[in-house]
Amino acid sequence: MQRCHYELLYKLCASAALILVLVVVMGIWHLGSNSMIACGFAGAFFFQVASRPAWKHLLAAVAAGVGYGAVYALLGTVFGGSAIQVATGIGAFLGLGSLTVMTLAMLWSKSRAYLVPLRRALVLPGFSLVAGVSMDAVTNAKPSAYDLYLYAFDSSLGISPGASIARLFEALPWLGMAASAIYALLLLFPTLYDAWGLRRGARGNLMTAFVVGGVCGFIFYQICPGLGPLYVFGSRFPAHLPAPGQFNLALYHGAGARNAMPSMHMTWALLVWWSAWELTPVARFIATGFATLTFLATLGFGEHYLVDVIVAVPFALLIEALSAWRREPSAALGAGAVGLGLTLGWLLMLRTPVVAQLPAGACWVMVLGTIAVTVPMQFAFRRRLRTARGPVAGIRSSERSRKVRVAGLSISWPS
Repeated sequence: MQRCHYELLYKLCASAALILVLVVVMGIWHLGSNSMIACGFAGAFFFQVASRPAWKHLLAAVAAGVGYGAVYALLGTVFGGSAIQVATGIGAFLGLGSLTVMTLAMLWSKSRAYLVPLRRALVLPGFSLVAGVSMDAVTNAKPSAYDLYLYAFDSSLGISPGASIARLFEALPWLGMAASAIYALLLLFPTLYDAWGLRRGARGNLMTAFVVGGVCGFIFYQICPGLGPLYVFGSRFPAHLPAPGQFNLALYHGAGARNAMPSMHMTWALLVWWSAWELTPVARFIATGFATLTFLATLGFGEHYLVDVIVAVPFALLIEALSAWRREPSAALGAGAVGLGLTLGWLLMLRTPVVAQLPAGACWVMVLGTIAVTVPMQFAFRRRLRTARGPVAGIRSSERSRKVRVAGLSISWPS
């Protein structure tokens, strides 16, 4: 056989192996009914579109997606169950089609045009696999959880945000349905906004921040493990939660995933929201709605305590700083130190009985102080990243460097 024949055989075998692997993954993860994982695969279609492909490649991706859907049906695997599951399942099949087309285009044409979008498209599926295995291991170990400590702090604020938002959902069913949909579609938005930024030439990489956040979040879960009020109080949430003084401060040893503190749903929503500031007003509007509904869902459905969401604010700053370390190390050092200090400070404090002894005023000072320090610093950090990217038209080098130094990490709100 000639060399060209060996090369052809290699490409045919590689192509068949790729398709077989995607079919197996599709069946094992039940992409037709597992909306969370399906969103991660659907993002591949966004990345392909962001790469400005030829129309024939998009049509090929759609055709391949139809093929994957047909194979899924032949396998007899569960499909649908709700409108969201149907929509995300179809999106997952499209994403599988895009992964196939981008990979085969690189294999057969040796073009590197799809290299960056393909790398980013593979982040969430790979992350989901590793995260699922890791969380299952921790859940089976059942470490002691600090849910009653977290609930004690919320109670010290003098409010019951989870119960209040749950009543709001009862009064406005459409709002509850919207929040539930957004909560289920969490993994769709990071890929959408990262692909949006890629298409517009933004320098940020939301997929990097997503993975860094997931790894750091898993580590911090072990410092102050928590499940969420729905899993600890059961049917008592939201209408019959204990009042301050009606429960003993103790560790919780029941079953369930220890993934409440800090809230990664809120952290990822904040990362999407911050990334939207590099895009268009429409992108910021959509991201604001996404973050708002995520906030309501985390509390109203009993998945998190209010303090979980508060800690997500400095935690998101820490993730932004770690993700941008190579681009602007000096600015990232300051922002990261503040984010890490506040996040660790909260986690360590919430492990102590002092949470049940703090007056309401002190609790509110801690909450508002955390936000007041973190949010302006986040704006300043993003401004520093923008001004430090390179030459600005019409500004001499000396003037440009002076502008960067003046902006620095000065704490000010954006105009």
